[in-house]
Amino acid sequence: MLLRSLIDFLFPPHCLLCEDEIESGFICEDCLEEFVEIGPPLCPNCGRPKKKQCGCRDTHLDWIRGWVYYQPPVDRLIQEFKYHNKPSLAKFLGRKMAAVIRGDPHYHRIDLVVPIPLHPRRRWERGYNQSELLARAVGKELGLLVDNPLIRVRDNPSQTGLTETERKKNVAGIFEVKGGMSGKVILLVDDVMTTGATIEEGARVLKEAGALAVLGAVVAIAP
Repeated sequence: MLLRSLIDFLFPPHCLLCEDEIESGFICEDCLEEFVEIGPPLCPNCGRPKKKQCGCRDTHLDWIRGWVYYQPPVDRLIQEFKYHNKPSLAKFLGRKMAAVIRGDPHYHRIDLVVPIPLHPRRRWERGYNQSELLARAVGKELGLLVDNPLIRVRDNPSQTGLTETERKKNVAGIFEVKGGMSGKVILLVDDVMTTGATIEEGARVLKEAGALAVLGAVVAIAP
């Protein structure tokens, strides 16, 4: 405790986004106020506010929730988490995701928390799978079992810059399921959802393996 206090005195924490000095944590209150949380009523297929005539098609996901919109400054925070060796952000983000899940009755039953996997090569390059860290943080907050039955069998190119149709084609067949999921309700966790192609493909193969329902949870959803 004394050592932690001394470190904070000599090297006070700074906000990851604006670099202002803060007492503790990762983000200052001013930056947090810029985060736009996503609230109901929501479309069950895309997790965005439900419009009178939502253009979403039915998906293999039974429900999907995100904490905030993927827009500045949230995008910078996610990039820090994924690409700049900030795995410790998982606890903070997982706590926010867990609060959303805890308050939504659609998530009253969850048998297993499953992260969207990285290909082994990408995991080795990054040093960790951010979605797995989030899944474990959420599982710890909610007292749920976490496992990795979803395996990435193909290292597909980045989705960045692709159209919705191209994204769906790009992720087709990238996952396999290890073991049976018969009758289970799965919480499928990822960091960001844009078109939903990746998490939808994960839900599809989990249901093919026998999952009763697949509920999605992400940190952020693109507006």
